[in-house]
Amino acid sequence: MSETKNIDDVKIWETSFCGTDILYSLDEKVQKKFKSLPVEKQIELIDKHKHSIAKGLESGLMHDWSYVMQTAISCTSLEQDITDLLKGGKL
Repeated sequence: MSETKNIDDVKIWETSFCGTDILYSLDEKVQKKFKSLPVEKQIELIDKHKHSIAKGLESGLMHDWSYVMQTAISCTSLEQDITDLLKGGKL
């Protein structure tokens, strides 16, 4: 049995994004301009904007979060397992 005390403590999925992800999401002309900058300036720009970009990513994920989660759950037998457990079955 897991030591987890609360379902909020169970991590389901985690990901991260980096500066390259931002770069390749830019228009091609802007990418070229960005790449022409010294690496120190590229990092400075990413650092300046990463908080706002992170908030935008968070907002985008949360916008349709219930649909995304419902789709992910539909690929499992979670609902049937809940029913089985309530009837005294085992996992």
